[in-house]
Amino acid sequence: VPTMTIRTDPGDGPRHAVWSKDGKFLYVLNELGNSVMSFAFDGTKFTRVGKWTTLPEGFVEWSKAAAIKLTGDGSVLMASNRGYDSIAFYEVGTLGKLKLRNIAKLRGEFPRDFALMPGEKFMVVGHKMSNEIQVYAFDREKCELKPVGEPIPCWRPLCFKFEE
Repeated sequence: VPTMTIRTDPGDGPRHAVWSKDGKFLYVLNELGNSVMSFAFDGTKFTRVGKWTTLPEGFVEWSKAAAIKLTGDGSVLMASNRGYDSIAFYEVGTLGKLKLRNIAKLRGEFPRDFALMPGEKFMVVGHKMSNEIQVYAFDREKCELKPVGEPIPCWRPLCFKFEE
């Protein structure tokens, strides 16, 4: 089996990655650099497409990226930030490029993981440091989140998985 590698920038700290639905692009979340990188894959090698921040312009306080997901149709990429407690939303272009749509602030602290619920109208987020799970209504057009109900107490929630 041939070895294939990707290169990130010094200090990026790759954490998680997701493949596009067609397998032509790999999206890598950089924990330390609070960024997402896109790599085109031709079956034999990776070619860097670009790199996008998960934080708002001018934000300089402590924050680390945690989780990366795609909507079911692969048209929206999402990444969570711990510190700037938020989810960054990107429109996924046909050539693997991303366009930042919104960085939605969250109610709780330290969103470690998140998942869209079946039907993709709601998102569940685990706020690790506030020891709670919060459900948010997901507005796909605006890439916005609105809390639904009160948080559900849960000691340091870490991972979510829904089956359809």
